[in-house]
Amino acid sequence: MNLHEYQAKILFSEYGIPVPEGKPAHSVKDALGAAAELGGSSWVVKAQVHAGARGKAGGVRLVNGKDELEDYVKNLLGTVLVTQQSGAEGKPVNCVLVSALSDIADELYLGMLVDRSKRRIAVMASAAGGVDIEEVAATEPEKIFTFAVDPVMGLQQYQCRALAISLGLNGSQGKQLAEILSGLYRLFVDKDLSLVEINPLVITRDGDLEALDAKVSVDDNALYRQAVLESWRDPSQEDARENRAKVYDLNYVALDGDIACMVNGAGHGDHGHHKTARRRTCQFPGRGRRRDDGTRCRSLQTDHVRCQGEGDPGQYLRRHCTLRPDRGRHHQRGQGNRAGYSRSGAAGRHPCR
Repeated sequence: MNLHEYQAKILFSEYGIPVPEGKPAHSVKDALGAAAELGGSSWVVKAQVHAGARGKAGGVRLVNGKDELEDYVKNLLGTVLVTQQSGAEGKPVNCVLVSALSDIADELYLGMLVDRSKRRIAVMASAAGGVDIEEVAATEPEKIFTFAVDPVMGLQQYQCRALAISLGLNGSQGKQLAEILSGLYRLFVDKDLSLVEINPLVITRDGDLEALDAKVSVDDNALYRQAVLESWRDPSQEDARENRAKVYDLNYVALDGDIACMVNGAGHGDHGHHKTARRRTCQFPGRGRRRDDGTRCRSLQTDHVRCQGEGDPGQYLRRHCTLRPDRGRHHQRGQGNRAGYSRSGAAGRHPCR
């Protein structure tokens, strides 16, 4: 389950991770009220959707003055934002975050996730913050620094110091990074997270570190003990079918594409007044026995399925190509009783075997 940025920053504040002051707004009136509470004449407005790359899609803007703020929020709320990570259908914008400005000197990337291969929490960081980390990994992988946290020993100070040195931070910034990492690790464990990202983690002109953005994903399997976080779920950002499955405590993942295919071939000849056609069915592995040409015989009773090597053109129209689970053989329909059908014909092995 994903959280919105403003929700993630609430958690960050609880665990001592510095964030710029900001307030969520679900209407133009709320946005103007938030700007008045924050003070100043300029603010950053961010669309709250469960997708990255919002800035490139027009979902993040610096606004000057309340008139510009009002116009931008009015045009943004109620729309669908399509980003590189949202898919073609996009995500609805029902909320914005009005945030105070930060005086940025440099940008870093910091994240934690579960490394399933090592069964540990992995820490990732890079001095190339503010851009897609996937792009950095593809073009400049040497700029990404990682280490795993031992689940028994926990996060160690020497790991924090080594990471600070790799990122080129000074002594004061290194101490701040250690505090942020400690807070993130405790948050990760306490709230059963599966992913947390700060992109960018900025260095202000005063030399302080600040989480300018926040992305948090919670492990769905642990929501039974995270009632507060579960109440923060935004169904409008999720697939309606998956949400319905959650009501019945079912795990359902909506996928695009086909899991089976049917190819209708051309006729195999004109035998009198019969025009025969062959159907090949792609099924799950193991559902039917493989023919000599690599295709599979259907394991369900189906008319008009021709098995390679059968006799006259009318034979396969009159037969079922059926796999008996108790015997693993093909039988002719209507022969014998349910306890044991006789195999079709006396001429040895069925061609599908």
